[in-house]
Amino acid sequence: MDKLQYDSFYKFLVSLGVILIALPVVALVFVINGETLLLSQVEYDSLSAFSLESIQQREQLYDFIISWLPLATKILIPIGFVLVLIGGIKWYLIQLQLDEQTKSDTIMKRINAKNMSTTEIVAKVVEEVSDAEAEETEQVAEKPVMSSQRDIILKYMEIEELCFNKAVREYSKKYHLKKNVRVGKFDYDFIAVSKKDNVDILFEVKYWQQIPPTHITNSLAYKVLSAGQNYEVETHRNFHSIIIIVVPKQHLERMKNNLITRIENSQVDWTAEIQYVAEEDLK
Repeated sequence: MDKLQYDSFYKFLVSLGVILIALPVVALVFVINGETLLLSQVEYDSLSAFSLESIQQREQLYDFIISWLPLATKILIPIGFVLVLIGGIKWYLIQLQLDEQTKSDTIMKRINAKNMSTTEIVAKVVEEVSDAEAEETEQVAEKPVMSSQRDIILKYMEIEELCFNKAVREYSKKYHLKKNVRVGKFDYDFIAVSKKDNVDILFEVKYWQQIPPTHITNSLAYKVLSAGQNYEVETHRNFHSIIIIVVPKQHLERMKNNLITRIENSQVDWTAEIQYVAEEDLK
């Protein structure tokens, strides 16, 4: 390292630690390689005042280094090693995250997954809000009072973000996760690309405070199946679909029992795994 690295605090710690370790070594080399002046009394007496002062200053410097070098070595080298150790470990952990992100981005590009724009994300959420707010066959909770459509959209976006964070905690060891992506003609709330095999997970999040009508759940089944088939064609990888249904905790069991009965009696091909999550447990 020829200079201090200021672009990262931990790089700076490593650089500083190396300098502290090197200082006593450099001082010792300086003393060992210093030339000893051998002058006769006549030569010494013939030196000018400036030369005599230079020699004395040099001798004082040698004496200072020799006197303080043992103590400086005991202090600077251990401190240097501690700084290198702390900075190195933290730097390494950050680099692992950066490498993981780079690898994830590379994989997403390879499967042709594109990040959705803000406009596309909002449009997707608006569509989901419209489905959720459709006329219900059976209510499990009073419809929330929100000041505007904007509040509703923000609430749905918050739920999707919380679900994504939960999925990251559960799946990130075996999968690269990416939210709000488009593959081919389909949008995905988030996808998890396997690090070990050829089977990826496609997630669809639904925030329901009331039991939706049958045509909404049937439409969801068709959509998830079609999205999976599209993913398989576009990426040449296999898939497993997971639908995360978020419900207020007090109505979770009623929603779950109702939908399980509906799915069992349905003629629609429900191939996706369904996870029921209490809204309160996401926070």
